[in-house]
Amino acid sequence: MKKNLKKLNHFLPVQNSDYSVAPEQKLHGQSSSKKGYSKDHFDFIKLIQKWPEIIGEKFSKHSIPLKNQNKTLVILSNHSAFASEMKFLEQALKKKIFTFFPSLEKEIEKVQFVVDSTFFDEKIALLNPKESSQVITKLHPFSPEYKKKLAQADSMFEDVNDDELKNIFKSLYLQS
Repeated sequence: MKKNLKKLNHFLPVQNSDYSVAPEQKLHGQSSSKKGYSKDHFDFIKLIQKWPEIIGEKFSKHSIPLKNQNKTLVILSNHSAFASEMKFLEQALKKKIFTFFPSLEKEIEKVQFVVDSTFFDEKIALLNPKESSQVITKLHPFSPEYKKKLAQADSMFEDVNDDELKNIFKSLYLQS
């Protein structure tokens, strides 16, 4: 029994004209448009790559396109000040996007800004390990690392008679 397995490249549109149709589609006489691909298929990764040219270096460090859904381009920003500044520039931003990607003119009606610094913090941590070491990671109370540190704190402050003061010292030790 031979299984009919397909390679990943049979599902992806290819840029070269010689390979624009998958081999089994050539055999059956199907064009790529019947499989749901069109010539003006948009690659969102290209928008992300062109983002610094579209928005400028200053804003590109603090924002990134997240998704295009229901004719709304969602842009992630790390601070509300940058998001509100870009909101004022929404029309100019759309025009600039359309000059780079004319096919998006039918796909984007409005731009929405979402503020969340998590992505940007992780990006900084990957690019600058020294800066990421300053970020304090909070341990879960049931994790083995937390229990180990708690045991160390108990033994370290066992001589302190005042329970309230002992708890404060242990808390400070666990936070450091």
